[in-house]
Amino acid sequence: MRNKFIVILLIILMIIIFSIFSIFYLEENVKKDEGCNCNNNSNFNYSKYENMTLSSKPLLWKISTENPSYLYGSIHLKNEDVLTLPAIVYDKLLEVDNVYTEIKLDDETINEMILYSIYIDGTTIDDLVTSGDILEKLYNYLDSIDLSSIYEMSLKSFKPWYLANSITILEHELKYYNHPSLDSYIWKLAEENNKETYGLETINEHLDVFFDMSLEDQIRYLNDSLNYIIKNNVTEDINQLLDAYLEGDLEEIDKLINTEYEENDPFYDDLLSQLINDRNVNMINDIINLVENNPDEQYFFTIGAGHFYGDDGILNLIRGEGYNVTLVQFNESNTCKRKNSEIHIKNKCYIEYDDKYNITN
Repeated sequence: MRNKFIVILLIILMIIIFSIFSIFYLEENVKKDEGCNCNNNSNFNYSKYENMTLSSKPLLWKISTENPSYLYGSIHLKNEDVLTLPAIVYDKLLEVDNVYTEIKLDDETINEMILYSIYIDGTTIDDLVTSGDILEKLYNYLDSIDLSSIYEMSLKSFKPWYLANSITILEHELKYYNHPSLDSYIWKLAEENNKETYGLETINEHLDVFFDMSLEDQIRYLNDSLNYIIKNNVTEDINQLLDAYLEGDLEEIDKLINTEYEENDPFYDDLLSQLINDRNVNMINDIINLVENNPDEQYFFTIGAGHFYGDDGILNLIRGEGYNVTLVQFNESNTCKRKNSEIHIKNKCYIEYDDKYNITN
């Protein structure tokens, strides 16, 4: 069904809206390497990594200009496996002068985004949705995950398009409610290391397709999202996407999000075109302008992984403009460089995620 396709796609793509296997099973392979200058803290807890799946092939590409810049594919789901960065990603982040995410992720922009997403005049979902069937599905789902009180306090004030997007990942987000998304984490690391931080898009460019959506289409979209939750195992779909992302398998990600993509539906055809293809062209134009007009500067562009694959993906688009873009290899290493923040797992180095970046801190 088309609605399953579009909901899975949105899980990958959007920061506020929203990666088969061949995984690192750590168990006996997770240990402090005796010959590694990775982490000399005797209190360091390596056992926590026994049940974690870490990135084996980061989605990191080098744009080979005189001063190289980088494209990094992110996933907008919260998960500590994702936040345990391959050291090569962190190294390239430190190498550059400027770090871009899809939109700015400072407090001012986040607050502005929230204002775009809610009704400030007291209007609620209950006032707008006239179908008792849709409201019943909504109430039943929220009851099943013990969020009815949260709905009454805040969720019902959000616009239908926002609720349609967020409800599909609501249960997953509750598990990691105090963790930042990968995009926000990259932004925080950039600020901490005195990098200039920017957004490739404005809020309007990022979410224009939803701002222009009629109320009728918003309610239809909410209903489709609820039907998706009822008919599918959302946790399994999210885990498959996370696994594909951590495996670094763009083709598998594309395969997953195109599952059951069959019928022609003008609503979803237009939504997909605006969310992916149109934004890909605009972001690549901005990236090219930056690297061409500022040859002495280096950039690190963090963009959702769903934007990278295929003929209309950003990799193909930028290569079509004559740029040499190559995957940065995450090689094995006998030692790690940083004493207090780097961990050595299966002969690869990762940056330990620090709880100080949790949203509650």
